[in-house]
Amino acid sequence: MVEFWDQDAEGTDNNDVNLRVLEIFAWAYMCHLGPIILISVPTWIFGRRRAHWIWQDFILVIIPFVVWAVLVVIYGLNKGLMNIILEPTILGCLIAVGSIIRVIISDKKHEKTVATIVLILLCVMSGLLWLCVPGLPE
Repeated sequence: MVEFWDQDAEGTDNNDVNLRVLEIFAWAYMCHLGPIILISVPTWIFGRRRAHWIWQDFILVIIPFVVWAVLVVIYGLNKGLMNIILEPTILGCLIAVGSIIRVIISDKKHEKTVATIVLILLCVMSGLLWLCVPGLPE
């Protein structure tokens, strides 16, 4: 399987390849945001009386995706375009579950600890997601 950022045509400008990679990751991030918008945003709105939201809760949308994207760019391991769409969507679902867990478990005394633990667990989960999902066909 050819990795998605390889040059596929002779004479293709390197800047064109870089723009295509950036476009692919932008689409992957949009797939990542879908479950977050549908599930996490209502959880954050309706759970604000139970849990006080802090910065760790809001960077959940960015940091686990960045961990996953760095692993894909550095190690690739024959991941195809289907992986670039499916894995961020699964990661978005995991983040949505993490925000629900944050609302259920959190109390005023330990909210920073719970938010930090959820952030760390989701970063680990994004690495495991990258590692455990095999290269899928195009």
